[in-house]
Amino acid sequence: MRPIRNGALVFAACLTLVCVSCEQPRPRKFSIYMFGIAQAEFKKRCDKDGSAVSFWRRDVAGLYRNRSKDGRFIELIPKEAALADAQPTEDLSSIGKRAPWIGYWLQAISNEGEKNTSDPDRFAFCAYPAHYEPGRVTYIINENATFFRKDLGREGGVDVFPSFPQDKGWIRND
Repeated sequence: MRPIRNGALVFAACLTLVCVSCEQPRPRKFSIYMFGIAQAEFKKRCDKDGSAVSFWRRDVAGLYRNRSKDGRFIELIPKEAALADAQPTEDLSSIGKRAPWIGYWLQAISNEGEKNTSDPDRFAFCAYPAHYEPGRVTYIINENATFFRKDLGREGGVDVFPSFPQDKGWIRND
């Protein structure tokens, strides 16, 4: 699968996704690829206006609650996904009550080996079950549009996208 660069969209054969830049309705069901598509659109908009920012790194909710030049929310992900941000950098009470989205909490994570999370050409997100049960998996995705799943055997997610996920027991989803 190609990396997400310059607004390129990533589609998976097993998932039906809708293009956010084409202004088609966005899906309301959980899809980790949706966050890759939202990041591609965010990067495309930043490239268009000459902004120094490429991918949004601070949290998941920013892909909804950041504001466009006209002052409206950018809404690149559903509001429910923004409210499922496990570690939002700003108070979200003005847009609703925080809660898991379709049984998952979401969070922005760093990439292994990064000294900080400010590399504008990289991003990583984690989606983990709000209530763990055996067989419920955690998902991670990065800027290369690759995502992996793993049953962590516990509550909570991960803070780092590993350099070699498969070496750490993650299963790649193609």
